[in-house]
Amino acid sequence: MTTCWLCQTESGNDTYIANNAYWFGFAKTSAVPKLVKWNITYILVVTLWSVILIRQHYYRISRGRPTTRAFFMFPKITRADADKNLKSCLKYFANYGFYKFGFEGETEFGH
Repeated sequence: MTTCWLCQTESGNDTYIANNAYWFGFAKTSAVPKLVKWNITYILVVTLWSVILIRQHYYRISRGRPTTRAFFMFPKITRADADKNLKSCLKYFANYGFYKFGFEGETEFGH
């Protein structure tokens, strides 16, 4: 009788039992930490990000500040203004960067 992870055969009566796990994409490996390290990293980063957002929210509530941040540095600049001149274009990109990435320096250094 020959035995392996994928199949088992008996040469006496020609019995063949196949494990279809490999066909579905499952393979036996000893490198589990290597395979899941990015999943664990993602979970840790998302957890840290959530903790930071919650702490910022409670910090702002305890100081009497608004819980939402302003999304624009230059509220009157729109996409159409970006094509007029360089100054308006830079203002538009500053708004976009502020919207996309946030700017918490105003709460840290604004005292």
